[in-house]
Amino acid sequence: KEQSDGTLMLTKYKGEETDIIIPDHIGKKTVTRLDHYLFSVIKYDEGRIPADRRKVMESITSVSIPDSISSVGRWLFRGCKGLQDKNGFVIVRGVLYDYFGNAANLIIPEGVKEIDDDVFKDNSAMKCTMKSVTIPASTEIINLSSFYGCSSLEQLIFNDGIKIIGPSAFSFCSSLVSVNLPGSLKTIEDSAFSFCEKLREVSLSNGLVEIGINAFSCCKNLRHINIPESVAVIGEWAFSNCEKLEEVSISHGLVEIGQYAFSNCKNLR
Repeated sequence: KEQSDGTLMLTKYKGEETDIIIPDHIGKKTVTRLDHYLFSVIKYDEGRIPADRRKVMESITSVSIPDSISSVGRWLFRGCKGLQDKNGFVIVRGVLYDYFGNAANLIIPEGVKEIDDDVFKDNSAMKCTMKSVTIPASTEIINLSSFYGCSSLEQLIFNDGIKIIGPSAFSFCSSLVSVNLPGSLKTIEDSAFSFCEKLREVSLSNGLVEIGINAFSCCKNLRHINIPESVAVIGEWAFSNCEKLEEVSISHGLVEIGQYAFSNCKNLR
C-alpha cells in the first residue's frame, strides 16, 4: 500500500516461505512500514485467519527486516511459534511480541526495548501463571494491556530504564501488593494500574511527569501516595475509588489535577 510520502507499507503476507526476507524496495518504491498483524495468526478486524495461513504463520522460523523499515505495527508476530527462543520469547528487533513459556518467576530478557500490546493478557491462562516479573533496564515501553488481568502476579521488579507504562498495562493484576517505579519513568498512562485491588504501596520517583486518567482507580487497599515534584499532571479519576487512601503528599511542581482525581476516597482527610 502506497503512503502519502510515496513509500510503501506491507499489509498482507500471502507467501508460503517460512524464512522471511522483507524487501527494502518493491520496484522503485521504498518499503518503510509493516502494518498491524502482518504475520499474526489472529486479526482483530477479521477474527482468526484461515487454517492454511495460520499454519504458515506458526511455522515462520526466521525474519530479516531491512534498515529501510522505520515503523512497524502491533501484533506483528503474534502466535508465530516458530520464532520463539529457548525460553519461549518471540523477540524481533527488540520488541517482545509473544511468549510461549510458563515461568513462575518471569525475567524479560535484556535487550527487549518494548513489550507489545496484550502479550501476557488474560486471554491465555498459560501466560498468566507468573508470580513475579522482572523488567530489564533495556525496556523503555510497556504497551497497551501487556499484563492485563494477570491475577497471580504478586511482584513487579523494574530496573531503571522504563519510560512509559501504557494504558491498562497492569489493570486487574489483583494479587499485586506493591510497586516501586524508578526515576526513568516519565508517563503512567490511562488505567495503567486500575483495579489492582490488593495494591497497598506505590513508590513514585522524581522524574515522573504525568499520571494518566484512572491510572490507579479502584486500588482499594492503597493507603498513602507521595506525588514527586516532577509530576505536572494528575489525570481525571486517577485515584478515584481508592477507598482506604488516607494521605496524599503533593509538591509545588503540580500544575493540574483532573476532575474527580480523588473521588470516593472515603478516608482521605
